[in-house]
Amino acid sequence: MTSILDMMRTYNLIDFKFWIEIAAVLFVMTVGRDAFLQQWLGGSH
Repeated sequence: MTSILDMMRTYNLIDFKFWIEIAAVLFVMTVGRDAFLQQWLGGSH
């Protein structure tokens, strides 16, 4: 039983880091891309 609990703890930790990375990627893809497009369009025009 202790081994299963340890596995669950490890999975939760990995899953937590995984979702933080996903959130960071989504944040860069949305906010960073919009800022880049606005700057690029503003610079070209």
